[in-house]
Amino acid sequence: MVACMALLSVSVLTSCSAGTVTQRAPTGAASVEPARAGPATRECNPGDLQDCTGQCDLGHAPSCNHLGEMYRTGLGVTQDDARAAGFYRLACERGSPAGCGNLGHLHRDGRGVAANLERAAELFRLACNGGDADGCNVLGTFHQNGEGVARDEARAAKLYRLACNGGNATACANLGALYQAGEGVALRPARAAALFRRACDGGSAEGCVNLGTIHQYGQGVPQDVARAVELYRRACDTETALCAYLGTMYANGDGVPQDDQRAFELYQRACEDGSARGCSLLGSMYSSGTSVAQDPQRAAELHRRACEGGYVIGCGTLGVAYEHGRGVPQDEQHAAELYLRACEGGAPLGCDSLGDLYSQGRGVAQDPQRAAELYELGCDGGVGRACMSLSELYAAGNGVPRDLARALELLKAGCRLQHPDAPGMCDLLPGVGPAR
Repeated sequence: MVACMALLSVSVLTSCSAGTVTQRAPTGAASVEPARAGPATRECNPGDLQDCTGQCDLGHAPSCNHLGEMYRTGLGVTQDDARAAGFYRLACERGSPAGCGNLGHLHRDGRGVAANLERAAELFRLACNGGDADGCNVLGTFHQNGEGVARDEARAAKLYRLACNGGNATACANLGALYQAGEGVALRPARAAALFRRACDGGSAEGCVNLGTIHQYGQGVPQDVARAVELYRRACDTETALCAYLGTMYANGDGVPQDDQRAFELYQRACEDGSARGCSLLGSMYSSGTSVAQDPQRAAELHRRACEGGYVIGCGTLGVAYEHGRGVPQDEQHAAELYLRACEGGAPLGCDSLGDLYSQGRGVAQDPQRAAELYELGCDGGVGRACMSLSELYAAGNGVPRDLARALELLKAGCRLQHPDAPGMCDLLPGVGPAR
């Protein structure tokens, strides 16, 4: 997932019609000049330092871009991001859309140049305007996430469509995810499935994972767990960081024989390749002692790695470790911070756990009203325990107006979500417990 920025005050793509990556920039907007080259120039042989240097010196923009690639990757030269940035800049100024996009990646990541999302977005815009599908895809992620540009999911969808139609498989997966969630476009599960299939067939491992997920749960396609396993395996073979999805199937025995050791190996492979999800799942195995000696300290380290990598469920699990002093010194205040990060990132268990701290005044000032708000978020996210806790607040009029009807409604919701702490109570509720 990538992102894009804006140079000065260049407007976003208005000259690109849906389904076409055009080389024409919007009227009045900065654009990539047609590639300039001297009378005897030609594209150099990639990887040939002397040839590419000579052609770049003669003004051949793609050859300057090749030089940038050589310095960025250390191909035949000492790796040097700053020199790579210089050659990408030359390529971009001389009319290479790919050079603009490559320079945008360096500004986005702060490699060889100052990190600058606005500048990166503008460079990706120039690349996209010049017909570079990757530039359109990355600019789409910037608009989707509000990085360097205003958040605009509808705009992101248009850019993903341009990139997808331009041959970028990752963009097809990104567009499919918007259709699956109904963000920026109408909710269309079948359309999402078609796009995930197109992405997977085009070589996008993430597209295969997304397609596997909808087959696993029957979203927009008939449920087919065996097909999901096949797609997860395909993704894992292509990109090791995605092996965690296949690992979960082995951990749960879904579509494959249950095998904790195989799950452990796949989580480990994913984590070692940079998957925050894989690290968190591996941490849970160390925490429980499943297929490995129980090691709370190692578990906490892995959950921290997951949290720092942006996997908010890992933040919530690390919060549990700090709340109870498992593998780390007990620190309820830090636990509250981690739960908040998880909750704000969309992990409802984090909301529920933070609600407990506010309800009890541990690590934070006691605040039943704030606890009720957090339990509401957790309950809406499908956490039965949060529904039960909120029910107790309504029954007591603690932090919320006393409302027994609402309390009963929440109690039933918690039971429907199979809250494990109250099976006996649930049996007594009309319409919830077993038939008598």
